[in-house]
Amino acid sequence: VSAVVVAMFLSHKTESKLEKAEQVRAELEAARVSPALDSLASALDSVYATFLFKNDHEVDGDLFGRLEHLALLAALISHESLGRMACLEDACAHRIARAISNIEKTSVVVSRINSIGWANVPMMQKIFWHGEIYSSVNEARDLVLVAQRVCNRATNRGAPMPTGEEKYGHGIDVDVLDD
Repeated sequence: VSAVVVAMFLSHKTESKLEKAEQVRAELEAARVSPALDSLASALDSVYATFLFKNDHEVDGDLFGRLEHLALLAALISHESLGRMACLEDACAHRIARAISNIEKTSVVVSRINSIGWANVPMMQKIFWHGEIYSSVNEARDLVLVAQRVCNRATNRGAPMPTGEEKYGHGIDVDVLDD
């Protein structure tokens, strides 16, 4: 019986170390992904604001350019990165994956519109596509905002800002101003 208890204890201890290592890898990957996620969040805010100040269902080349830029930013976040970040809280990787899916869906619609030409699209189709793009951008924005907050917390745990001693050393001549 004691051998079983010791074996279970050692097994639990090994699992705990593996989980901790996986968490550290996820936090380091979050530090690597955070700048791209911050850029994506900013671009989503910009596109969302563009929708808020547009008249009805009018769309122009500037908005299409911004939507294409969103797709490029989303492509910076790899599937491997999402896999490494799977253990982060609040389903962070799942939120990012869903946001990227929405952005890619929007990119397909923009490609279709560009091939036809916005002026050649019937009004009912314009209304439909406008609503589809708006809802995809809005959902992606909401998902990225939560994921961005989680990634920033994980970054602060996994790769915190260096202290003054780490940056400059801890010699006496660094801390003293000579006249």
